[in-house]
Amino acid sequence: MEEQSQAIGIMDEVKKNLKTDKLVFGKEMTYKLLNQGKLAKVMLAKNAPAEVVADFTKFCAMSSVSMVLSDMPSDEIGIFCKRPHSIAVMGLLK
Repeated sequence: MEEQSQAIGIMDEVKKNLKTDKLVFGKEMTYKLLNQGKLAKVMLAKNAPAEVVADFTKFCAMSSVSMVLSDMPSDEIGIFCKRPHSIAVMGLLK
């Protein structure tokens, strides 16, 4: 039950920040901003490729940035964010 409420909290946070310019989408842009120290959080879709999850787990640990795995697949996250494509990785700016 706690995981479900955490997942709902993640998507509430995404929904709240959709109208601002605080969300970045895509592996490359998220990685670039993570290296620059500009991200507060990284969110990954539940079906993100294993190597992407492993890379971001390592990079987030080195950068002291929290990483969250969503319970939604990337195509549903794309629909939720009103984007015409799937979203496997996104970051929340500080």
